[in-house]
Amino acid sequence: MPIRHHAAIPSLVIAPHIPKFTQFMKVKAGEIVTVGKEDDEYPGWLWCTDSRGLSNWVPKEFLKMVDASKPQGLRPTNESISNASIDAAPSAVEGRAELLVDYDATELTVQVGESVTVYGEQSGWLWCLTASGKWGWIPKECVAR
Repeated sequence: MPIRHHAAIPSLVIAPHIPKFTQFMKVKAGEIVTVGKEDDEYPGWLWCTDSRGLSNWVPKEFLKMVDASKPQGLRPTNESISNASIDAAPSAVEGRAELLVDYDATELTVQVGESVTVYGEQSGWLWCLTASGKWGWIPKECVAR
């Protein structure tokens, strides 16, 4: 798996994180997604849309491009976007890619003072387990290790 794994690292949340989305894609290795632009704030993450029409950020290292053509008329959609309009979502289609690994795009809501255990790192984000048993991603800058 391309995620940079760590031994379990107990960590403290030093900045809150609230996801911008309410639904997160969960895709299996081998699934094909439509790929859009790379994230400006966190390079290494690509805006992808799965076969169900759900869009989230996916680490570039988790993808293998299979079609770099730019299909006309396709636009990633995400009914789960909250706090932003669909027009604010990246819309340029760069092609299609195959997932190299099973991937869960879940972002965690965390508050200052919470404990998390970090299990991996990818392009500025950490794959964590909360004390309440929830798995997901939080930005690296939200955690002191």
